[in-house]
Amino acid sequence: MSFWKSSRPTMSRTIILLLMTLSCLGCASSCKTSVMQYAHNGTCCTRCDPGTKVKAHCGPNRGSTCEPCDSGTFFSQRNSDTKCQNCSRCLREMGLYTVQDCRSTSDTVCDCLEGYHCLNMTEKGCSHCEKHTACQPGYFIERPGTYRSDTWCEECPNNQCPPEVCGCNVHSMMWIILGSLICFAIAIAAGVILCLKGQAKKSKKALQRDEQLSASTVKQDSLVTVVTYHDTPTRQMGQ
Repeated sequence: MSFWKSSRPTMSRTIILLLMTLSCLGCASSCKTSVMQYAHNGTCCTRCDPGTKVKAHCGPNRGSTCEPCDSGTFFSQRNSDTKCQNCSRCLREMGLYTVQDCRSTSDTVCDCLEGYHCLNMTEKGCSHCEKHTACQPGYFIERPGTYRSDTWCEECPNNQCPPEVCGCNVHSMMWIILGSLICFAIAIAAGVILCLKGQAKKSKKALQRDEQLSASTVKQDSLVTVVTYHDTPTRQMGQ
């Protein structure tokens, strides 16, 4: 009996400590799954708001300390991290452009450039785009590419495309090239003709000026001759 009497206080303390430990473990477990709280060293801490990060974790006698995210970083949800997430970049070499700039509470939103389609669409936007496929000779565009899907090419039956999309097969391409060369040759010929006409006009104007100058010279010579002829007898009479 004396043994049981002496061991009761010790057993009671052990049971109490065990219950306290289990309660603390339960608290920590519930904090891990809580949207508002998280566990740190056995203490339930309050998570920081979106756009902020943890500056100092909470303790037995103090709450969590939060601070705003640095420039170029963000947090869209309540968190328990000491570092915010880096903002995404919309790179042109990946076919992307910026739809919405990064904010402290939301990431950058990207989308595809003209002529590209998205390969990886997420809730934040598109993270990678690819240029539309160009249909090869002998194929025609069955469905044009969009921002969300690539161009759909179909093989031309008997190497002949449907009339509404004619121009994709080899024969049509040859006619297009030939027509382009003819148009180019006509443009060059028209330019040469206009240039020659311009030079002809300049030559004609120069010839007219020469003729006018020549006529003016002849007229002046005639006046000098007349004046000389009338002046000569007068001098003889004076003598």
